[in-house]
Amino acid sequence: MSGQPTVAEVVTALAARGVRLPAGPVRLDSYRDSAALSRDLLALIRAGVKRAGTGLLWAIEADGAGG
Repeated sequence: MSGQPTVAEVVTALAARGVRLPAGPVRLDSYRDSAALSRDLLALIRAGVKRAGTGLLWAIEADGAGG
């Protein structure tokens, strides 16, 4: 087990907070370096300092999600 919540768990938690996702596929990912780095990055996102993330094209293509 990866320790990540399932898509259903995340969608349910978001819905409980009034967040509705548009129809379509949902993909979960994480910042895997450390729990501390994840917290720091999420704090930057919430503060509006960090507005986007990116992945490596080869990794996206390997996952079958590319173009």
